[in-house]
Amino acid sequence: MVRGLALALALGMALPASASVTVSVDGKSRPWNWDAGSLNDAYQFGVQDGSGPTVVGFAAAGITAGGSWAVVFKGGLTSAFGPPATVDQNGYVGSVFKDNDGGSSGNFFPSHYMSDLWSSDPGAGVFLNALVFVFTDDNGQIVSTPDAMQVTTDGMGGFGFVFGKGGSATPFGATRIQLGLNDDIFGDNAGALDVCVGVNFDACTTNTAGVPEPASWALMLGGFGLAGAALRSRRRQLSVEA
Repeated sequence: MVRGLALALALGMALPASASVTVSVDGKSRPWNWDAGSLNDAYQFGVQDGSGPTVVGFAAAGITAGGSWAVVFKGGLTSAFGPPATVDQNGYVGSVFKDNDGGSSGNFFPSHYMSDLWSSDPGAGVFLNALVFVFTDDNGQIVSTPDAMQVTTDGMGGFGFVFGKGGSATPFGATRIQLGLNDDIFGDNAGALDVCVGVNFDACTTNTAGVPEPASWALMLGGFGLAGAALRSRRRQLSVEA
């Protein structure tokens, strides 16, 4: 009887897998790791300080292989020069440090490998401390970087990572999304950004946390009904035995 009650409760409380996950991207996070002659050797940047990337596996965000995806900025500020944090997901818009220009260390930014997103417009492109991400395999090897097809969707045709980026299909061979900032020196950075990764924009913008689907409500109610019947039966049995 106890086992039956436990099973009923387990079935009744079953919920569908999450379709999004929100993570904190530290200001010191590099978007990917690299080693000369080894991992991501063709994607070297910066001086290798700071911390590793913020990693979101497809399964954790409800993303499937070849399925749709979205990366959406939720809030937060960072700084490339120590506290206080002052810039959002677009970084230092208008700065000369952007795209393929590199930083003060003389090394490339991660945006060096995102040429589809560069712009000759002084107010557009991938600036210092902008939020960037890549698709990788389970080992952290880059499979793909964002391209021009994954456009900004701020509703006004704005530049940069104003709202978020998304696509209809994840790249073949990718199993996770790695996030970090566009910089060459990370050790003196400050702040953090909250970012949602999900199957689509709705998954990241609709507040459904803790609200089950209709089918899940039915499953939960059925489970509670079974649990109640089990408890009543147990009480009757105890009454007869007494």
